[in-house]
Amino acid sequence: MRKALLIICILLLAARHIRGRYVTHNIETPPGESTMMWDIEIRTMPSVLVASVLVPGDEISSPNNAFSQLAGFIFGDNVSRDKIEMTAPVTSKKIKNNEKIEMTAPVTSKVSGEMTEVSFVMPSKWTKDTLPIPNNNNITISQTQPKKLAVRTFGGYATSANITKEKEKFVQALVENNISRSGEMTLAQYNDPLTPAWMRTNEWWVEIE
Repeated sequence: MRKALLIICILLLAARHIRGRYVTHNIETPPGESTMMWDIEIRTMPSVLVASVLVPGDEISSPNNAFSQLAGFIFGDNVSRDKIEMTAPVTSKKIKNNEKIEMTAPVTSKVSGEMTEVSFVMPSKWTKDTLPIPNNNNITISQTQPKKLAVRTFGGYATSANITKEKEKFVQALVENNISRSGEMTLAQYNDPLTPAWMRTNEWWVEIE
C-alpha cells in the first residue's frame, strides 16, 4: 500500500511539472518567488502592467465577454497598430458594489451591480509610457502594486462547477492554515482553448495580510 501511494505521489508531481513546463513554453508569465505549503502556495507578485476591461457578471462568466476586447487590443486594435505578445495568465476578479475603479484618465467610476475586472498582463518590455494606446475606450491600462498572494493551483477546464469547487477548497485551506485574506479572490487561467484538460493550469489567488 505504501509503495502504491509513493508511486501515485511521484506521478502527480511529474504531471504537475510537465503541465507547468507546457504552460510557460514561449509564453511570458509574471516573475515572483514562492514558498509551497502542503495545499497552498505563498507567492510574491511584483508590480506588473495590465490591460483591463470591466464587464457585467461574475468571475466565472465574464472572461468570455471581455476576452475578445482585450485580444483585439493586443492583436493590433490600437493607435499604433502594434501587435503585443500574448502572456499568461488571464485574470478575472469580482469588483464589490461601489468600489472605485482606477481609469487611465483622471476620473473614477463607481460600480453598480455585480461586475468583474478581466485583465491581460502586458509583456515586461513595455512600460505605461511605451505601451500602444487602445482604440477601445473600455480598455484601461494600469500598473499594479507588489503584493503577497496565497495561491491554489488546479487543472482541468475552467467550468463553472470546477471553478466553484476549487474556490471552496481554497477557502477551506486558508482557514485551516490560519491565513487571513485581504479583498476578493482572483481567478487566473493560463492556457488557450485548445490545450487538453490534463495539461491545463488554473489558479485561485488572494492577497494576504
